Amino acid sequence: MKDAWILTFTGRRFYPFSPRSEDVCLEDIAHALSMKCRYQGHTRWFYSVAEHSVGVMLGAKQAGAQLPEQLQALLHDAAEAYLPDVPSPVKPHLNGFKEVELRVEDAIAEALGLLTLHKTPLITEMDERIRIDEAQTLMPNMEGWSLHPNGGFGYFIRGYDPPRAEMLFLTAYRELQGKLKALGARGVQVQ
Repeated sequence: MKDAWILTFTGRRFYPFSPRSEDVCLEDIAHALSMKCRYQGHTRWFYSVAEHSVGVMLGAKQAGAQLPEQLQALLHDAAEAYLPDVPSPVKPHLNGFKEVELRVEDAIAEALGLLTLHKTPLITEMDERIRIDEAQTLMPNMEGWSLHPNGGFGYFIRGYDPPRAEMLFLTAYRELQGKLKALGARGVQVQ
C-alpha cells in the first residue's frame, strides 16, 4: 500500500501513504481544492474548499494573526488536495485516517517552508466561525448545528467557479509569501 500513488493535476505522482515533500506542488493544491465542494456538495450552490481556505485566512487576518499564521490558515485544508474531504462527524471513525492526514500535512509543510500545518487555536476558531457564515448562506437548514458562540465573522460567500477559486487561492498565497519575503521572514514562525 505504501507504493500506491495518485496522479496529480500537474502530472506528478503523489504517494498518500508515504508522502514526500518533493512531490508536493502548490498548483496541484490550489487546483484540487478549487474542484472540491464543501459539505460533500450538500450546498445551495458550488462552494469550493479553496474559497473556504481563503475565507479562513481572511478571518485570521481580521482577528490579528501575523503573516505566518495567515499563511498557515490559508493552507489549513491543503491535505485535502491529496486526500478526501472527510466530513467532521465521520473522520474520527476512520481508523488510521488522521495519521495519514498528518503525514500528508507534514510533507506539504516541509515543501512550502512551514514548520507545521497543524491548526493553531486561532485557525481552529476561524474554521469553526466561518461555518456559521457558510451555513447561513449555503444550507437549507441550520437546526441542530453546533455553532461557535462568537458567531461568524462576516465572510461573504461568493461561490466562485473552480478556475476563479483556484486563482483566488494562488493570489492569496503569493501575496502572503511576497509580504513575508519583503520582511525577510519565512512562514516558519508559527508552531
